[in-house]
Amino acid sequence: MKTNKPKPLLERIKTRIARKKGNVFLREDFTDLGGYDQVGRALKQLAADGVICRLGYGVYARGYYNRYAKKILPVEGVVTVRRAVERLGVTILPSPNLMRMNADGVQVPNGRVIGVNKRLTRKLGYDTFQIVYKFVSVPRI
Repeated sequence: MKTNKPKPLLERIKTRIARKKGNVFLREDFTDLGGYDQVGRALKQLAADGVICRLGYGVYARGYYNRYAKKILPVEGVVTVRRAVERLGVTILPSPNLMRMNADGVQVPNGRVIGVNKRLTRKLGYDTFQIVYKFVSVPRI
């Protein structure tokens, strides 16, 4: 008689990542599979194996191995970090640098400064790329 043994947590998380449409994952996406520490250890192992890339505390992204940088990088690059900010429930607005560029047309922003509508204290980024948040007030009509 054969018994159906449950899959290890690592395999269940890999399966969920493969089925998920988006490229950004939060630790909360996997809380139904196991405890907080257990899920954290599994995600850390997947990041070490190169399946996912760590963007910040509890924030991960689908990754790929870049042979030039010899590192695991997010699939969509900077766009992945912007999507991670949106997944955290913060609305992204045009940054002051972007608005200044539209007015002057001289300098092109590098994408490291993101305008947000509320306070965000998380450090998000990958490799040496870190995002800086600038609060942008929205005029009330």
